[in-house]
Amino acid sequence: MLDIPPWLVTLDLTASYVYTLIEEIIERSLNIFVMTDLLVAMEGYRSSFDKTKVWPISDFARIQRTALAWKPDPRLPAKRAFDASQPLIKVLVGLTEEVFLIHRPILCSSSGYFTARLKPEWSRQSSDEVRLPDADHSAFNIYVNWLYMRGITRSSLDDDDEDAQSEEWLNLADAFVLGDALVDPEFQASVLETLRFMSGSRQRKSFWAVATEVVAVIYDGTPTGSPIREVLLDLFLLHADGQLSDDDILALPEEFLRELEKAPQSLAVMRGWRKAGPGP
Repeated sequence: MLDIPPWLVTLDLTASYVYTLIEEIIERSLNIFVMTDLLVAMEGYRSSFDKTKVWPISDFARIQRTALAWKPDPRLPAKRAFDASQPLIKVLVGLTEEVFLIHRPILCSSSGYFTARLKPEWSRQSSDEVRLPDADHSAFNIYVNWLYMRGITRSSLDDDDEDAQSEEWLNLADAFVLGDALVDPEFQASVLETLRFMSGSRQRKSFWAVATEVVAVIYDGTPTGSPIREVLLDLFLLHADGQLSDDDILALPEEFLRELEKAPQSLAVMRGWRKAGPGP
């Protein structure tokens, strides 16, 4: 246990301060080092405590024991709960109409498109079936997993499977574009956060095998100024040196090349662009 300074044991604090102290302990993970930080901070402020309302600090040892034993609530937030007895909606994805069965409240939990589409008064079609002929199967599967788990799942259990990791880049690009079509900014934000993480991890090296395809998907399916474009620009500006052939550079969308030229320049990238790019 942490040694409590003698001055602290005998000091009386205001009730409001102790309540604030307890909240701070809980909010800051109840770590023993956090407790030390709090004691140091209290020593600095001890001369300014308001003693008009007395709180016996001799109870601090008990507060400390309680705080260190505290564990977070293992339950998920109430908003994650849904009525599993609700009907399943059949979603037919792609030209092959692969079937996904999803609980109605889950499907409508964050998508503006599905919320509107499944209102009986807004649709002349079947209210328990939706067709998405332009959607990609893998991208929609990522979306369904996210709907139920509120997180993006990893593509492979094998960290060394570069083929699976390269495919994940492409699938997430498709998923981001799908999120735009489904009017689900929360899902898009989750995909974007995942891509930013991947960009800063060793999985970045698997990007270059599908770089031209990913850029094409994003620039074909997102508007100018989309934050996912910034992720791609950063990847190229910071890490593209020697990763792409001249043919790869020529295959990149012209809009992307123009934005790359206007961005803060990485000399390595711009050397390759000037060598193989479309010119002024």
